[in-house]
Amino acid sequence: MSAGAIIQQFSNLLKHAESLGPKLSSNIRPRKDQLKEIQILCMKLKEVTASIEGHVEHLLQKAAPSDKVLELLDRLRSSEPVDLLDPLLTTMLRKNLILIFRGPDVSALDSDKVRSRREKTRARCEKLRTQNPHLILRWSITFQPSTWNQPTVMTENAVDFLIDEMKMEKLGQISSQLVDILQCLAQEEPLKSCELFQQFVQQTINTMSTREEPNTAAPLQVMTAEQQQQNVVPPKRKHTAESMTPGESSHEDDTQEKIKLIKRSDEIDYKGSSMPAGNLPLLIQRLPAAMGSSKQWKWERQLFANNAIRSGSIGVDRTDCLSAFVPKDRNHDVSITLMVGYEAGVALIDDMGAQIIRV
Repeated sequence: MSAGAIIQQFSNLLKHAESLGPKLSSNIRPRKDQLKEIQILCMKLKEVTASIEGHVEHLLQKAAPSDKVLELLDRLRSSEPVDLLDPLLTTMLRKNLILIFRGPDVSALDSDKVRSRREKTRARCEKLRTQNPHLILRWSITFQPSTWNQPTVMTENAVDFLIDEMKMEKLGQISSQLVDILQCLAQEEPLKSCELFQQFVQQTINTMSTREEPNTAAPLQVMTAEQQQQNVVPPKRKHTAESMTPGESSHEDDTQEKIKLIKRSDEIDYKGSSMPAGNLPLLIQRLPAAMGSSKQWKWERQLFANNAIRSGSIGVDRTDCLSAFVPKDRNHDVSITLMVGYEAGVALIDDMGAQIIRV
């Protein structure tokens, strides 16, 4: 039965109930058995009314956003595409944009059930691609495709609620690194031939240009990921060529090579996130031992010992198991990345209760 039919029944029931009161107050003279029957019917009416109220309350609770949906809204609202050095984040962005602008793949071999599910996914993609670039970007760096492309995982009401809440909010910053990634995607298939995506990229660039300072007349300069990484390092923390020992210089060169390898790597099995906040003290307590078990840490200690033997002096023992990326905009958070041993890292992810997301 449709909601309109239910409302019509409610309206008719209310009219009958309103007309019944004056009739009971008129000069009727019911017999004793009739009075008893009226009393019984009145009690049943109270029970039915209470039952209807319960069903209405349940309906209202279903219509209101659940705690899970509100949590998704918080994640979406807090997402800022400032630092995309994480290859997992870049991969998720690419997968989402391809799905949103190209839609799901279809096959003549699809069953009716699969075809129906993909049609619903296609409708969601069409709904998302009509939103402003800020919402599309937030969505694409927040949710894995498997989180939102199926009604069994994210309901239609949840999708509509998230879009309605976020469609007017703008990103605090659209980094040139993000524009660089979008332009690369626009030059590669399957998005190279997608006119809607080309328009989306241009809108994003225009949005970025209009947010620049009024006195800035220079054309848009798109930095690579490595250039942006170098720019976010505070000047006071940079090592000059004169201040570094040969060992330190070689060490930093090796570190840069490792960063490049990590960025190019497609061998990520899974990622963990959404750790219960109450487990943070335990995580902090176990980090030193986990960091000390990493190959990076052991290699650094051996390198430090060799340099000390060659130079005959003991300098400052440094480690690149901890890296920090500081954005120029003070309104954004600092990103601190730790490197730990494989076994210790997997144990930490499991013990901390992080949610596993397959890539």
